[in-house]
Amino acid sequence: MKKYLLSFAVLMMGMATLTSCDDDEEESVREEVSGGNGGDYTPQPIDVNYGIYVVNSGNEGSQIDGSLTYLDAETWRIEKDAFKSVNGRSLGLTANDGIVYGSKLYVVVTGENTVEIMDNGTLASLRQIKTTEAMGTDKGYMPRHITAAGGLVYVSTYGGYVAAIDTASFEVKRTYAVTPDESLAASMYPEGMAVSGSTLYVANSSYGNGQYPSVASINLESGNVTLITDEKITNPTAVAVHGNDVYVLDYGTYDASWNQTGAGVRKISGGEVSIVVDATAMTVAGSKIYTINAPYNSDPTVKPTYLVYDMETGATSEFLSDGEWQDGTYVKNPSAPFSAAAICADPVRGYVYLASYSENPDYPGYAGYSIDGYINVYDMNGSLLLSRPCGVGPTAVVLNTGVVYE
Repeated sequence: MKKYLLSFAVLMMGMATLTSCDDDEEESVREEVSGGNGGDYTPQPIDVNYGIYVVNSGNEGSQIDGSLTYLDAETWRIEKDAFKSVNGRSLGLTANDGIVYGSKLYVVVTGENTVEIMDNGTLASLRQIKTTEAMGTDKGYMPRHITAAGGLVYVSTYGGYVAAIDTASFEVKRTYAVTPDESLAASMYPEGMAVSGSTLYVANSSYGNGQYPSVASINLESGNVTLITDEKITNPTAVAVHGNDVYVLDYGTYDASWNQTGAGVRKISGGEVSIVVDATAMTVAGSKIYTINAPYNSDPTVKPTYLVYDMETGATSEFLSDGEWQDGTYVKNPSAPFSAAAICADPVRGYVYLASYSENPDYPGYAGYSIDGYINVYDMNGSLLLSRPCGVGPTAVVLNTGVVYE
């Protein structure tokens, strides 16, 4: 894995995209490029992308540990189980999310109550934070998602809190409740997050039970929390911010047969909430939201869609066709994933990544949840460029994006 000078975070898991730099490392790079003499030359930052990490959750029911796959965007070389090959141990059960920030890679492992911190150049483990120890058992159990800004990484937990972890000391500097009423914290089940200025937005899913679904707006300086609620916000799981607008991925509701309905991206603008596109996963690239809509449904006529929503114009277009009906028979597009699990878009190189479950060889037509999945690479027009294997249960795709100074 080739790395240069400085890395910074971009996360996309069915999730929000964040780009930020580690302030201390940015300063050291500036000194290196200028020779440390404080000269007049000011290096100019140029975005680059080296590849992706696929966070694989494994399968807890089958006692299959989570893993990390790396795909080099220059050579397309794949490294399966990359963390274990370097560190001689697995990530543990149910790896769930990840982010590259500064010179480090962070992976959240829900089933182990850990945040694994690695050197992004070597994948050597630098520290494993046990969130139940760092935050307390009641606040730190089941860490879920991660984002970063201002030299801190933020980790949400099903305890109903967010930990702010210092990237230099690896210490939890502060914890934030995701509700003004901390007695309800454990009922909020926070998931994805996004930072905008001094505000942290958190998707409080309420575990899909409809009890307290909301988006928490947390002032990172004061710790004050405001809950954004609306009848259209039923099971929020991810957040993105574009200008003054907040976009929320909502899983919708499930009926008695677990048929999923109402999943989509909600736009919060000027206090108003609207549904802009149906979706079960999203990723942000510039002013575009790339989406998967593959709701769980027993109706065989319900098929996945892959759409792009333009946040500037409000227009929606198709990115990829899953297939088409021909004389009453559904013909699957061979370029489409079998069972899409995560999406990530890279505006630097112009790629879209779709992680998928593989078809179960013992039960054709069904996904194999205990076998390796794969990752498809498309251009921005939906043309399949290549496909590579990954681990069991792909759940998040993390861009290994950085900055060089010229």
